[in-house]
Amino acid sequence: MRMLGVWLVGFGIVILISCLFPIANAETLTQLLGWLACTGLVPCSMILIGINLVRRAEDRQLVRRAEDHQSELPVSPPPPPEKLTLETYRTRFRNFDLNQLNWRGWLLFFATLGLIGIAIVIVVQVHGTERKIEPRMMRVIAAIILLAAVGFFVGMKWLLKRCGFPITRQRNRGESLPDHSATESGQDEST
Repeated sequence: MRMLGVWLVGFGIVILISCLFPIANAETLTQLLGWLACTGLVPCSMILIGINLVRRAEDRQLVRRAEDHQSELPVSPPPPPEKLTLETYRTRFRNFDLNQLNWRGWLLFFATLGLIGIAIVIVVQVHGTERKIEPRMMRVIAAIILLAAVGFFVGMKWLLKRCGFPITRQRNRGESLPDHSATESGQDEST
């Protein structure tokens, strides 16, 4: 069930991105509204259903783990804050998982995708469809859009955290997110 959810989220994001191009090239209001409706119905519903399936599978796995480990773990004090080094940032980036996002995080994620879509629309409108953009310039534009999107996501994440609104799901003390590496490779966790 979890893999189906992950597949739905990934495929929904791909369809969502591909729907931005017809929206950008819509010539009439009817075409624009039609593509917006299709974008809202198909990829967005796939993404939401996929998120729901992943969350349900994750919650079932947590319940099973809790039943397996009936004994309560001793509560330890929180670890000291780690020094922010390049390796720390790399580790945080590698461990970032979209399954950890709460509703604020998903809104921020989709706002970031919307920012990318708006930037693509602006580039298409400025350069027009008749004029060809040379590949070197296209790479520069793509890099600027990517950096702007990453900067927007990280900046808003920082701002929301400073305001007391985390974008990741909060876990109970001592509870961690499930490790999916063993279940995805087909291994049983109980062994």
